[in-house]
Amino acid sequence: MIEIKCSTCRSQLIVDDDWAGRLLTCPDCDAKLRVPSFPWQTPRRSDVVVRLTGQGRWILVDMITLPIVVDGLQVGEGSVKKGFDVVVRMPAGKHTVAIGPASHEVDVPRDDYCEMEFEFSRLRGKYSLPPRVRSVDAEEANDWPTTRDRTKPVELKVEEGGIAPQDQAVLDELERLDTQKAGWGASIAWLVISLLLYMAAARIQDIWDQLLIIIPVLAFHEAGHYLAMRCFGYRNLRIFFIPFFGAAVSGKHYNVAGWKKAVVALAGPIPGIVAGSILGVVGLIANEPTVINVAMLTVILNGFNLLPFVPLDGGWVLHAVLFARHPVLDIVFRVITGLCLIGVAYFADSWCIVAVGVLMLLAAPFAYRMACIAQRLGQEGLVTRSDDGDSIPRETALQILAELHTIFPRQTPAKAMAQHIATVFESFNAEPPGALVSTALLFVHAGGFIMALVMAIAIATIQHWPG
Repeated sequence: MIEIKCSTCRSQLIVDDDWAGRLLTCPDCDAKLRVPSFPWQTPRRSDVVVRLTGQGRWILVDMITLPIVVDGLQVGEGSVKKGFDVVVRMPAGKHTVAIGPASHEVDVPRDDYCEMEFEFSRLRGKYSLPPRVRSVDAEEANDWPTTRDRTKPVELKVEEGGIAPQDQAVLDELERLDTQKAGWGASIAWLVISLLLYMAAARIQDIWDQLLIIIPVLAFHEAGHYLAMRCFGYRNLRIFFIPFFGAAVSGKHYNVAGWKKAVVALAGPIPGIVAGSILGVVGLIANEPTVINVAMLTVILNGFNLLPFVPLDGGWVLHAVLFARHPVLDIVFRVITGLCLIGVAYFADSWCIVAVGVLMLLAAPFAYRMACIAQRLGQEGLVTRSDDGDSIPRETALQILAELHTIFPRQTPAKAMAQHIATVFESFNAEPPGALVSTALLFVHAGGFIMALVMAIAIATIQHWPG
């Protein structure tokens, strides 16, 4: 029997071993739950020594190592070219065996020894065909490369509660990630160090003389993001400067709806455009060139930030309102954004923008995979909100981790997997806004950009008007 806890209503459920790895509906709240793929509970059933083999196939080049994973625990490795031969001791019954990206549900006989022979698939280029399983006697098992009479076979063990040690390491990293608190001292240190690096980069860019204007403008812009994030309950907020690019605000909150993300993105450029416009009018009336220059820079920088390109604020507004609705829309938007940034960089002769565009293109496949996982979990009814906005329920984290194991190798560091869990969890909690709210947010976005464009042209025209 398997004991699990509903991640929505917290009910304790007991199901048969046959439910391992399958979805079930909670009888108390109708939430969808995935039963962990570790079908044995104490007392454990009799162990069986199992030989996992895969024949090598001649190919010219083979640089890919295939991890051999049983129920989340790596027991060996091999390749298409060299094959593999691993002996594992495991409980009789159903198990999940993954050879690289190919995963199979197998039923281990209750005999003392058995063999599973996996076959390479020419069509897919990996070990993907279901294995042939047969029982063998002790005499035949003596010819195996690893037996209990020589080197002991790999012991397939899990920790209490049916969690593999590798998965437990990921949960431990996730807990550390959730409990991290940014103190004021560390935040100020980050701000000061990043500011010094930004000033050093300014010398390289020959914009040192403009720093007294640029830094306050950037600080005002980021203060808008900071206040919006504070209002929406973000934690661990931190403002920092980015050499060659500008500044940013970081924070954490797992229960942020899409419309809140859009408002946070707009809270930087919109107030900046309004403030810059007011400064421009005051500067023109008072005929103060310094005030006019500050106004122009404020309006232009904030207007530029509303361009529909990620990682600019305008891009994040469109992503939260429109393109986060489907993984295909998401990757198309990111690819187009990357290509447009590279095009802009060509005409602006800016290697910084080229770097951002290239990074966008390289990150697009990863973002697509994360979006697909979030969508799949949402369709299965596994969406669960964080109780405090600052931590992820353990059962939900395991469900996300099971999906991540289908696309990431088992050798992926636990810290990276924990970050991926947080990304997916936050993604499927960020539900895009409805039609009315979306229209209002897009109206504010377009209105802000038009206002910046009109004011920049008006200030420049009046400033240089003859007489």
